[in-house]
Amino acid sequence: MNQQIHKIPQNSEIFRAIKKRSWVRNGVSYDAFLLRSDNNETELSVLTKAECYKDKCEMQEVFNTCFGEIVLNVDSVRSLGLEVIPTKLENVPNHASIYKLPPNQGDTEADARSIAIELAEFHIRIQPQKFKRKK
Repeated sequence: MNQQIHKIPQNSEIFRAIKKRSWVRNGVSYDAFLLRSDNNETELSVLTKAECYKDKCEMQEVFNTCFGEIVLNVDSVRSLGLEVIPTKLENVPNHASIYKLPPNQGDTEADARSIAIELAEFHIRIQPQKFKRKK
């Protein structure tokens, strides 16, 4: 895995899809960076390049709704001891994952929340966009 870590260049921007409007209602909420225990998540999905427009979004095949992206600097994420690694996801060539996040439950819940708060504070900007997939 270590060979892949540096495929995303230093000082690059990564993009976290805003799947819930509440994640950005009053600034960036740390909820956007918590692993979902009900889904047994082990990593957070991000994009290394966001090409979302009003009529097209790369993540339309994955999400029903998206309200834009939270933009982070990959170096800030790595400074917390996390890894950002390109991952393959069908129909999403710019997909990557943030690894080494603690689960948001049990003994690691406080650590998970602390890291999520730091990630929210590290955000560079919010890129608003809204789409709703046609059913």
